[in-house]
Amino acid sequence: DLHKAIRRQRQMCIRDSYSTSGHIFSHFYGSGSQTTLPGIGRINEASIMFHHQFNNDFETRLGINATKYNFPKSTGQAFGIYGAMIYHPNERLRLKVFGAYTPNYQYGFYRNTYGITAGYDFTDRLEMEVGIQNYYNPEKGWNVVPIVIPRYKFKKFDIGIDVGGLLYETIRK
Repeated sequence: DLHKAIRRQRQMCIRDSYSTSGHIFSHFYGSGSQTTLPGIGRINEASIMFHHQFNNDFETRLGINATKYNFPKSTGQAFGIYGAMIYHPNERLRLKVFGAYTPNYQYGFYRNTYGITAGYDFTDRLEMEVGIQNYYNPEKGWNVVPIVIPRYKFKKFDIGIDVGGLLYETIRK
């Protein structure tokens, strides 16, 4: 029965996938995940981030990440580094400069990018981040795209979606 097969695939995907993150010690945080793509393969990811608040105005984030992928005819890994400097001129406004570098770019795992954003908290729950990023596409070279991220903060998590590329393509066409 098709419905039973689909239900079994969903259960396999949920059972074999996980994600975790948290504080390791002092200024270090970590995250890890495993994603199973039924019929395609498995992707394992891990990262460690150093976060330091210098004072009320400046903070930094530096990290390393690794991805291991297992596909039927391809197995490999990708490693990368990333960082950000954030300036808070007041309680509601923040300016961020960021960048990421991955020396071995395969299957879209990470990418080389840098940019700048400005974020503003309209309320305790609603914020907006806008800016610009330059990213490297191995087939087309360097591309510039806008960043527009509306974000809503719930009690236990935040949700935000970068719609900058979508807005850019809509206006461009």
